[in-house]
Amino acid sequence: MVVGLFDRIAEYYDDLHEDVDYPAECTLLERTFARFLHRRPTSILDLGCGTGSHALLLAEREYRVTGLDASAGMLRVARRKARGRRNPAFVRGDMRRFDLGRTFDAAICMDGAYTHLLTSRDLLAHLRTVRRHLSPDGVYVFEFAQALKTETEGPG
Repeated sequence: MVVGLFDRIAEYYDDLHEDVDYPAECTLLERTFARFLHRRPTSILDLGCGTGSHALLLAEREYRVTGLDASAGMLRVARRKARGRRNPAFVRGDMRRFDLGRTFDAAICMDGAYTHLLTSRDLLAHLRTVRRHLSPDGVYVFEFAQALKTETEGPG
């Protein structure tokens, strides 16, 4: 996973994604939770949370949210956006292997973060780690795009 790239673009990430309709995506997440979880989740783990846009909106909708990202730069922006709030919390970690010492009702992975799992080994490690962090009836919702063949770095 190329963390350095995201550290370098962290201050510009939200500008680069200004066309993303985060409220609509959060509404879709809520509909998906209702369909598959059959109850309103109280705790959500946001994997590859970036600058925290989904986490912040979900926290405003009264979910307890923990965002996890490998990029210190992205988390710095997320924490700045969340300044003065207790919720969401942001944690630095690799979404393939992490241990937060607790479980969540739901986990999400949005904005193509899932595509950074380049190998079968990465994917399996990620899914096993997510499973350990979900409550027994928890649900994992992820946005899947065309998998990357190599990590993104620079133009193209």
